[in-house]
Amino acid sequence: MSTASPRDEAIINYLLNQREFAWQTNENSKNECIFENLGNKDDLFPLSIWILCNEYKIENNKVLILSGISMPILIDYPNELSYFSTDKFTHEAPENGTLYGKSIKEIFPKNIQNKILNYDNYNNINAAFENKVLNKE
Repeated sequence: MSTASPRDEAIINYLLNQREFAWQTNENSKNECIFENLGNKDDLFPLSIWILCNEYKIENNKVLILSGISMPILIDYPNELSYFSTDKFTHEAPENGTLYGKSIKEIFPKNIQNKILNYDNYNNINAAFENKVLNKE
């Protein structure tokens, strides 16, 4: 995996500081998040991203997922020329259950909605997560 940009690192730090995405259910567990930009890589905020945040442990050189979340969010940052501060990010997430489809249409741009409703990159994002975690250890 390539080195993350300062923007991407700031997004990861933001996600890791949100209780709805990163929590601890097990002593000595760790948290990590990755995301896939669903738009163009050069898009400005707000960004439509698919996040994967997991609580995990490493056992026998393997990643053991304890809990986690995988979902689309719209993440925003004020248009300032400044260092990315995690307390200035905001996000919107879709509702669960029967309100999911409706909230996708309310939150995300039209060109992103089908990508979300037909998201099928789970194997790749899970593999990228495992690769990131194993390369950190």
